[in-house]
Amino acid sequence: MASLPGSLDAPSLRPHPIAREFAGLGLNALSKAAGAAGLFQALGDNTCALDHDFRFLACDEAAAAYLGQPADRLLGQSIWDAFPATARPPLGPVLRRAMADRRPVRFEMAGTIRPDRWVEFTLFPIAEGLGIAFRDRTAVHRATESLQASEERLRDLLSTLDLGNSMARDMDGTITFWSEGCARLYGWTTAEALGRSAHHLLGTEFPRPVAEVAAALERNGEWTGDLHQVARDGRKLVVAARKVLRRDSAGRPVAVLEALADVTAQRAAEAALAESEARLALAIAAAEIGIWDWTSSAARLVCTAEVLAICGLDSSTEVTFALARQMVHPGDRRRVVRALREARDPARRAQLDLACRIRRPDGTVRQVAIQGEPLFSERPAGAFAIRVVGTLRDVTERWQWQEERFDSEARLRLALGAGRMAVWDADLRQGKVTGSTELPRLLGFPDGPLPDIETIRARFAPGERERLRKMGLVALAGGEQFLEAEFRYLRPQSAACWLMLRTEFTLDASGRAVRAIGVVLDITERKQAEERQTLLAREVDHRAKNALAVVQAALRLTPKDDPASYMRAVEGRVAALARAQTLLARGRWTGAELRALLEDELAPFLAEGASAPRARLDGPPVMLWPAATQALSMAIHELATNAVKHGALGRPGGTVTVQWQVEPAGPPILRLEWRESGGPLVPGSPSRRGFGTRVLDGTVRAQLGGKVRQGWSAEGIRVEMDIPLSGGITPPMPESAAVSPAKPLPPKHMPDFPRTA
Repeated sequence: MASLPGSLDAPSLRPHPIAREFAGLGLNALSKAAGAAGLFQALGDNTCALDHDFRFLACDEAAAAYLGQPADRLLGQSIWDAFPATARPPLGPVLRRAMADRRPVRFEMAGTIRPDRWVEFTLFPIAEGLGIAFRDRTAVHRATESLQASEERLRDLLSTLDLGNSMARDMDGTITFWSEGCARLYGWTTAEALGRSAHHLLGTEFPRPVAEVAAALERNGEWTGDLHQVARDGRKLVVAARKVLRRDSAGRPVAVLEALADVTAQRAAEAALAESEARLALAIAAAEIGIWDWTSSAARLVCTAEVLAICGLDSSTEVTFALARQMVHPGDRRRVVRALREARDPARRAQLDLACRIRRPDGTVRQVAIQGEPLFSERPAGAFAIRVVGTLRDVTERWQWQEERFDSEARLRLALGAGRMAVWDADLRQGKVTGSTELPRLLGFPDGPLPDIETIRARFAPGERERLRKMGLVALAGGEQFLEAEFRYLRPQSAACWLMLRTEFTLDASGRAVRAIGVVLDITERKQAEERQTLLAREVDHRAKNALAVVQAALRLTPKDDPASYMRAVEGRVAALARAQTLLARGRWTGAELRALLEDELAPFLAEGASAPRARLDGPPVMLWPAATQALSMAIHELATNAVKHGALGRPGGTVTVQWQVEPAGPPILRLEWRESGGPLVPGSPSRRGFGTRVLDGTVRAQLGGKVRQGWSAEGIRVEMDIPLSGGITPPMPESAAVSPAKPLPPKHMPDFPRTA
């Protein structure tokens, strides 16, 4: 039989204070004392006495029953004879030593007479020999062993959790185990934490009364919840705790094991997200924006009440995909279906962003803006769209206003694009800004929480922050809580943009602005269009004045000897100038393509026919700047006029070849050659410089800084012109390249978020 340490071979012998009172008493005195049941109960449940030869002198009924023999049979019989096992260790040596030492002792050991039991003995000397009191301690011993085993298992479990955040405490809250994880989390070492009250050490605040938590732990065996606690350095923590109750073999609570997780940041993020979502929901409701969700496997759309209201549907209406498709105006249906198909195409994954008309059940037509984003499932077999989530907004009034204000397609697209907005909320006292998911991208920050107001203000153009602040103060001073302003904003690593800010202030009791909410719109395209229009007006004014100056020069330089010839010459030169102006107008006054200029001047000789074409053009695409367009147009007109009157184009079969190329060596040069053939014989160079020669010199040399070389041969005249590209002509470009619009002039003002006074 197993025993407690030291109890088998050498049981621990402890003097018993009550047993001392019986030392030296005779058997008669012992018998009299046996009547004092309370006193013997303190010694043991069973009593007997042995003489100096270890023969039974007395044995009560309880002892005889436990030993399994009648008392009268035991009296006078040696204990070694009645129970031979008692002579062997460990009981035999203990009885002999107690008889010899004559000192009372108490010890526990495994049963000798009944090996299946655990017995507590009290031995005390009497005059006739040795008194023995004993009681059965089997149940207590087994409970102790079970508790020790349970504690050992608990220690083993806790040792495996030492790196995690775990602790154990007894039922009065005293810490009995403290893991390294807890030491790192709270800052208290194991030595500092053991033996202290967990609640007092950590300043624990429960979500419910402590009595309710304790009752739930007792009832269910475990409890889970968030605790607010304080670390050693004063940090406030939110800890997700799981408490497990440990019981002994008798079912009594003995310890509480706690697994802890730091969720401080997570709970803060959840609270901020809940607040942001609440504000976003309010902003969406105020802006009358509806949200819809279409799962590909479903035949219906899940829609908010705002979507149903915009579409004029009853709140109980089930919006099927067929119904939604039918409501789209026939003129827009194909475009909407195509956009949805492209959004669900895994190869394109295009976002929905379009405006269309819908026809309500009552027959009214509304203009709506649809925005959406597809969600895809990525699988080895290939990705496919599982749902599309988006918004619906009624923009009928805005669209009507835009139609009245803008009469061009570009401005209409700009107005519709201005519908892309971001919602924001600014705490002006703490300097914090929150907003919808579009706001960081619109302001040029990464997705996620925005920086403070000062960081955002730093991206406004210099000088405009103060102007916008003053606008806000003036509005508040006049009792106005709303502000609308346009301002320039500097996004990092990109061109400056224009934004429109619409703000509503919330005031405190003293009239100071403590909060501002609103929307911000990107109006960059509209501003650029306005700047381009201003620049275009300036360019048209400049070209008109320049054209008048050229006409005036042509009138002054054209020979006036023959009025009819004079009129024809003037009309031809003015017509050439008009053609150049037309080309510039097509290119929005940014320039003209060289081939188009030559085709306009030589159009009658380029047509196909029996003896045509009589003019051939050969060269790469080259874009001319405005001044070069007018100058070169006049030069080519004079060459063509001369060829008709005196050269190859004035005789059947005569031809003109115009070739050009760009010389890239050094500063790039446009080299253009005019060569006539099949015309009348040319005797040599003319004896005097005519008007055409003066025009070539005045345009190519004087205006463009180029060179002109003329040659006369029997075949016809040949003219070479070298024009520096650095003078404003761009290098060769593909024929499909579009004319780049003029850059807008930089704006003069830019505002800021208002601040409190």
